[in-house]
Amino acid sequence: MVALVPTIAGVVLRGAFYFGTLDECNWEVHVGFGTIFSHRAARLARHVSVGAYCVLGQVHIGAGAKIGSHVSVPSGKRQHLNRNGELCEQGSYDTVRIGEQAWIGDGAIVVADVGHHCIVGAGAVVSDPVPPMRIAVGNPARMLDTKVKLPA
Repeated sequence: MVALVPTIAGVVLRGAFYFGTLDECNWEVHVGFGTIFSHRAARLARHVSVGAYCVLGQVHIGAGAKIGSHVSVPSGKRQHLNRNGELCEQGSYDTVRIGEQAWIGDGAIVVADVGHHCIVGAGAVVSDPVPPMRIAVGNPARMLDTKVKLPA
């Protein structure tokens, strides 16, 4: 219900709600309209911005990370099968980690870790870990030869 409150009042209300319900949520976060968390073990560090209509599972998002709109970050690759490929009675959840200052483009699907200062292009499907300071684009996501350069 709190996900559907519009305007700046909704941003403040969502921040307060998630501060009280998620395992960790800094006060200085922005969670967009229509975004839901499907697992309370999610952790949002300081200055995280999550766009509208995202679905986030068991995820740890590092400080300053920016998540675009319509991004899905389920709780890892395997939720209905165990590591041997057998059907589980209950889902097993893995934590997906998004590093500090990472940027995730609109419509991306992320089921593997993304390193710090990475850029994931819009619509990318990240199924393998992305090393720090890399750019990943496409479906399936592949790393570009170019590395992210930090300002001096």
